[in-house]
Order: sequence, then structure tokens, then C-alpha cells
Amino acid sequence: MLQFLQSALRNIRLFLLVVFVVPILMCAGAFAAVEWWSGNGTLHIQASPGESLSVSIDGAPAEAVYPGQHFTRELPQGAHRVAISGGMGQSSFDVDVSNGMWQQLAPTSPQQCWVELDVYPFYYSPSRSMPTIEGRYPASALISVSSGTYYDDTVLPRTVSEHTHVDLMQPIPCGMMNAPDDQILSTLRFQL
Repeated sequence: MLQFLQSALRNIRLFLLVVFVVPILMCAGAFAAVEWWSGNGTLHIQASPGESLSVSIDGAPAEAVYPGQHFTRELPQGAHRVAISGGMGQSSFDVDVSNGMWQQLAPTSPQQCWVELDVYPFYYSPSRSMPTIEGRYPASALISVSSGTYYDDTVLPRTVSEHTHVDLMQPIPCGMMNAPDDQILSTLRFQL
């Protein structure tokens, strides 16, 4: 009798797997493929504190971006021209959106370099420690970012899973690109 129940339970699990799980995974895969092939990419622009910007994409009228504002635009796949001007200078980029998962951050001027921080140790770890610098990016090129990247610590989630990477992009003066990590973190006002 026990063998019969174990066999029936295995058959029920197999039935549920075939009827529910496999179709859900197939739909998710199809959705990801459609998004990859036909979806729009996302351009990110983050104004530095105290810097107002104007952004023009493909020669369209300029849009205002206010100090500290995070500006995003979905761009169809293909070639685009992005022009940014503000108090710290001008930047322009030829952008090629290659797929629907494309996400790039554009520096706003020749003086706006970036650091990518993992802030999990600082904001979420039970044994609080300083963030880690995961990458340094010059102002000369677009920066690939993920959809889960944050640009302002005031919008970070309240909780995250244990040992999760929490990516925070922060602008820094380009003169600090070669500075030691602790000096950059101090300039960004991280203190224990």
C-alpha cells in the first residue's frame, strides 16, 4: 500500500510538472526572446547634484533634466544620437541599441565619471561595513547597467535577500578615478 501511495505521489508531481511548470517556463522563455528581438532598450541619464541639463535624442527638441534627477528613455532598436548639455560641459554619443535588454548610462559631461558600488555591506548586512567599489567608469563612453541598478540611495529597497548585490551608481569627479577606494567612499559621504 505504501509503494502504491509513493508511486501515486510521484505521478501527481510529474503531472503537475508537465501541466503547469513546463508551460510557464516555455512562456517565460518566449517572452524573453520576443523582448530581446523586438523590445526597446533603455537610456539612463543622471544629473549630478546642482547641475541642470538639456537632453536631445535624434535631433528632437531638448528635454530638461533637473539637478539630481534620473532621466530614462526607451529607445527602439537601431542607431541614435544623444546630445547632453549642462553647466559642466557637453557630451554626445552615437548609440546603437542592439536588443531589448540593452541598458546604458550616459555620462552628462566630460567631468562626470562614475563608480559602481555594492552597498549591501553598508545598508543591509548585520555586520555593517563600507560599500565595495565594483567598477570605475570614465566620462568618455556609455556604461552598461542592469535593470536592478540604483542611482540614488534614497530609493534603495527596504530589505533584500541575504548576501545580494545591491548596485548603486554614483557620479564622481574624473580627477578621482585613480584615488584609493577609501578616499572615494569618504567623498561620497559613506562613514561607519
